[in-house]
Amino acid sequence: MELPITFSKYSSNSFFWGGDSMTPRINCKVTEIDLGTLRHEVNGCLDERFAELVHLEKLNLALSAASGDISILSYNTKLKYVELSGSKVSGHISTILRWEDIKLLDLSDTNVSGQPDSTWQACCK
Repeated sequence: MELPITFSKYSSNSFFWGGDSMTPRINCKVTEIDLGTLRHEVNGCLDERFAELVHLEKLNLALSAASGDISILSYNTKLKYVELSGSKVSGHISTILRWEDIKLLDLSDTNVSGQPDSTWQACCK
């Protein structure tokens, strides 16, 4: 099963298909993406449209085949919980230093390189 992580069927944060039916959700704010048991079936690539999810606080793509550069998430500054362990995400940790409210960051077994430096204002200082 392919679940591309592109959000191409969503239009910004103001229109969202979801819930238990296929009815449009107007003015919906996406705050959490946690694919739960479906994560093993995810094999898409992080898309630049993630920047449109300005209210995103939780992202769990752990143990998925999701790929792409972590810099795609650099503008999601409200992220608090990011679990990408075991995914194919790559890039350098310096691109996420804007995440000031981060409480949990798991990049184990990814291709993200680098270490937090003295400018890191979050959990991993």
